[in-house]
Amino acid sequence: MFIEAKKPGEDLEDQNHQEQLLDYSFREAVDIAILTNGITWAFYLPRSRVDWKSGKFYTIDIVEQDLSDVAIKFVDLLSKSNIGSGRSLQNAELIHEARHRRCYS
Repeated sequence: MFIEAKKPGEDLEDQNHQEQLLDYSFREAVDIAILTNGITWAFYLPRSRVDWKSGKFYTIDIVEQDLSDVAIKFVDLLSKSNIGSGRSLQNAELIHEARHRRCYS
């Protein structure tokens, strides 16, 4: 897991930020990469067999989304026990597959 933190208000859609995150992640062979400004959290699977834009599988916005949903996703993807057991990666892949199916069905 790799988390790149930017200052609050920073535009996470900036291609330079995304490329920097995924370059670091690829070099370190991490399974899940996150780009955040503290409010928005963009989750990527840098080792997936897709281009980096398609590798973004989930976005959390703690201002816009229901906080109970946010808490569930943070636990699913970021809890120490889920990271250690590999469950975070499994959860990420399930979310990514579901998103991919919705986009192409």
